Amino acid sequence: ASSDLNVEGLPDAIAAMEPKDGCFGRFVLNLDWQSVSLIDDNNFEVPVQACGSCLRHPHPVFYLGTTEDDIFLVAIPWHELAGVPDTDEDVFAACTAILRETTPMEQSPFAAVKLFSLDARRAVRTNVIADAAALGMSSETLHVAEWSSLSVSPGRVMPGQLKSGAADGKQFALQRPFALCVWHTDMDELNAPLSATMVS
Repeated sequence: ASSDLNVEGLPDAIAAMEPKDGCFGRFVLNLDWQSVSLIDDNNFEVPVQACGSCLRHPHPVFYLGTTEDDIFLVAIPWHELAGVPDTDEDVFAACTAILRETTPMEQSPFAAVKLFSLDARRAVRTNVIADAAALGMSSETLHVAEWSSLSVSPGRVMPGQLKSGAADGKQFALQRPFALCVWHTDMDELNAPLSATMVS
């Protein structure tokens, strides 16, 4: 899980800053699809729970259900579009803006989304928080080091489990690049995803 994240040099980088205090936070989320249909060893199909449209984005926005009723994986296609955001900040800002302006469709034009197994990793990087006081921190300088990894697969095949049939209706095949966002309904007031990752 830590390969290609370049975390090996992080202890030395932190020591060189000679910080007075430090803290560590970890966020791990393991989700299973609410329903999934295997196509082959690498591709699978997930039913669309809800579909939305956004005036600033020409592609549909897909909400894919998980076994957690209040957590969805949101797929935002970006293929054949110019100006794909590339930095973490731009990806999160673009996805948040799209999701805030997305309105639900009365009927989804697609019954399912075709996905493929993937790993997306963002190597460690250190940012300086310009206004630490806004976060209630007394330090004049506040550094935040962050990294992440996202793995998507159809999940484990359980012995004796019946395979679900493919969803009836039209299928949307996701093509790179596309964004995957984790959406929690308890954050509706904030109206922002828990995370946003561009798969390119």
